[in-house]
Amino acid sequence: MKAAFGVVSGNSCTGRALAVLVSLMIGGMLLSIVLSAVLAMTIGLDEVSTIRCSVVLQNVLAFIAPALLMPLVVYGKDYLLFSFGRNTDLSSYVWIALIYAVATPAINYLVAWNESLVLPEWMSPIEEWMKNSEASAKVVTDTLMADLSVTGLMMNIFCMGILTGIGEELFFRGALQSVLVRSFRNRHLAVWVAAVVFSAFHLQFYGFVPRMIMGAIFGYALLLTGSVWVPVVAHALNNISVVVLTYLINADAVDESAASLGVTDGFPLLALVSAFFSFVLMLVFNRLMKSRKYDGN
Repeated sequence: MKAAFGVVSGNSCTGRALAVLVSLMIGGMLLSIVLSAVLAMTIGLDEVSTIRCSVVLQNVLAFIAPALLMPLVVYGKDYLLFSFGRNTDLSSYVWIALIYAVATPAINYLVAWNESLVLPEWMSPIEEWMKNSEASAKVVTDTLMADLSVTGLMMNIFCMGILTGIGEELFFRGALQSVLVRSFRNRHLAVWVAAVVFSAFHLQFYGFVPRMIMGAIFGYALLLTGSVWVPVVAHALNNISVVVLTYLINADAVDESAASLGVTDGFPLLALVSAFFSFVLMLVFNRLMKSRKYDGN
């Protein structure tokens, strides 16, 4: 029997897969907190090193390990293919990098728009909680980005860019979205549900919409190519760009306006053009991937 909203009922593996995935993630998160605290006390790490250690442990234990273990526990055979997908060629990475570059002004405008949202007065307690959550996340990020040494930059690129790109994409796309695609008859629904969960997980609500859009782009990159490494590269590219640009701004090497390309008080022409051509590029990319599959390549 088929359930509403395009969900296939009776799929017992879906509930089990989600339960195992979430349980492993929560367990990994708690373990990473304990281990980072123990290491900080045992080795005597400073604040920045403790945060970096926590980021590494979180990505490995709460994201990468669950993404790899859940398919083994639930699906068994060919479990590695579940998280990683199939191989793809260099052109897929070039396309996703191009789409990311073209979409940047539109994403920047969405960030500014989302940050300017004000909730109704009756929701002020919720708004206060959201602002506190944002402030806490900003303190952590600012602490890491305050290190202006070359070594600090390289460590931030690795922890916040490369490793986070791998960890979050393996979990949210390679594992979660793949489970949803197997459960939903509508693959687009699976992409957007995973994108919403991905954005909500960060508890940074004044960046919820742009992060959700980015998550959807990453999701479609996996859907079109069948390889999780394509969204991994896109995600890492986004994070590394932010890290490097923030480093240059903090070092007074570039002006702060470099981080607001597409943001304007007037008519958002550049953002709209960016969004339009990003959508066109996604359509062309989709057509190319379909023709490649049709040709048997």
